[in-house]
Amino acid sequence: RAYFYAAKSLVFFRDFERSSTYIEKGLKENTLKNDTKLKALFLMLQGGYYSRMSLFDQSFRTLKEALSLLIPRDDLESKLMISSTYIYLSDYYTEIKDYKSAHVYADKSIRGIESISQQQYLSSKRIYRNKAFIYFYKSWIFLEQENPRAAFPFIQKAYDQALLERI
Repeated sequence: RAYFYAAKSLVFFRDFERSSTYIEKGLKENTLKNDTKLKALFLMLQGGYYSRMSLFDQSFRTLKEALSLLIPRDDLESKLMISSTYIYLSDYYTEIKDYKSAHVYADKSIRGIESISQQQYLSSKRIYRNKAFIYFYKSWIFLEQENPRAAFPFIQKAYDQALLERI
């Protein structure tokens, strides 16, 4: 997990060269053979890294691999990770300007995250919480399509969720 947190922090601070080293080291760890959630977290992070580097096809493939590890699982953390992965896939489609597919994946993400009670959601570890961002990203797709009226309800939901979580 140390490699994961180091890489995630470095991606956040846009130190992509050093973050890729930690992602690669983490993905080679033997513990990932028995911990599919941790492997999926690394793959999600790697997908985000690829996206930041404008390697969209690699991002897509990596995120799909993460999703394949998570779909069979039914625990709270996996459900949250699935919703996050869907929104990251939505980002892929937004980047290539396929807004119809972007909305499909954003809607899957929202359905997944809204199927979890607020109490359950707030009881999860912060690392798995992404609800405000999911709403924000749905609004971003509408803004990319120059449709602020459709974006506004999702901006409001993102704001309300961020206040609730004290982000």
